[in-house]
Amino acid sequence: MKRHWVFAIAVPCLVSLSSLLAGTAQAACVDNVVLVHGNAGKPADFNNTYAELQFRGYTAAQIFRPDWGSKTCAACNDHNGSEETPVENAIITWKGLVEARLAYRRLNELLTTGSQVKQHTRLPAPQGRVVADHLTYAPSGAESMLLKGISFALEPGESLGLVGPSGSGKSTLARMLTGWLNPSSGVVRLDGADIADWPRQELGPHLGYLPQDVQLFSGTVAENIGRLSEASGEAIIGAAKRAYVHDMILALPNGYDTVIGDAGVALSGGQRQRIALARALFGNPRFIVLDEPNANLDTEGEQALLSAMRDVRQAGVTLIVISHRPSLLAQVDKLLVLNAGRVDAFGLRNQVMQSVTPVTTLPKVLTPHLVAGGVK
Repeated sequence: MKRHWVFAIAVPCLVSLSSLLAGTAQAACVDNVVLVHGNAGKPADFNNTYAELQFRGYTAAQIFRPDWGSKTCAACNDHNGSEETPVENAIITWKGLVEARLAYRRLNELLTTGSQVKQHTRLPAPQGRVVADHLTYAPSGAESMLLKGISFALEPGESLGLVGPSGSGKSTLARMLTGWLNPSSGVVRLDGADIADWPRQELGPHLGYLPQDVQLFSGTVAENIGRLSEASGEAIIGAAKRAYVHDMILALPNGYDTVIGDAGVALSGGQRQRIALARALFGNPRFIVLDEPNANLDTEGEQALLSAMRDVRQAGVTLIVISHRPSLLAQVDKLLVLNAGRVDAFGLRNQVMQSVTPVTTLPKVLTPHLVAGGVK
């Protein structure tokens, strides 16, 4: 019975046994405890497969000794496993320990230096003069530019309609004008200062931005309009009234305290867009950019938008609107036509609409009005 058991252990260990017999590995048994060592004073090899083969090979060879039995071998095998486990665990977790130590060091440096923020001269509230100076933009890894040398200027209180075919770079330019996206080259200036130099917490109250893809926060209507600030109810309701959305909000289950859920799932597309417009108008900003603000609006919502745009212009706020709707473009002073990332035309609204080629440049929705000689 003993010989059969030895054969089962010895067969998979012939290679290791041969290395032991050849003297390339050393092993010893002290008080029935097997110790396996590397050759010529080298430290023990903790490679799992090699070390285990060495141990089992030696065990198979020693099993023929009359003073060794199956219990002794089993005890040795268990001893070998218990010795390797701590070392294996240390090697496996070492990378995590190093990364944790580096993360702790970075966090400690941040907490230590966080209070030592470089002081800057606070800029006065802007009046709304906007300058785009040779803006270019190419996404990381892209082979071609999305924007190619965009330049224009708006005085405080002027309004601009930004038009062009899909993919011409309108939304990219909108994000760049509001500081959401840095240009590859060129600069956007607000009252002469590079918009990238404005601290975010100081710039925010002076800007209003309604993106094409409306994103609302998970919270109440009031929290979304107030941009998650500690704003007063008066300021929030004032923004809603300037967006002509106050009555719509009051009709919601809990009015301004209605929880809208993640991304505003409890609201329709038109309701989300109108609340986002109120958020853009919150705080009486001096520069507002609206990207397709009527994409999801019904007739009532579009009339509210037109009224809000009229009031913004009368208040002397600089306004940029991205839209294909003649009803919205009829309220702007100037037009800028983008095509393939370049400025095709820029100037007074009627002059631009009479000078461009309607079929190839402007959206089809504008064509009948261009043929008639301009938006009436």
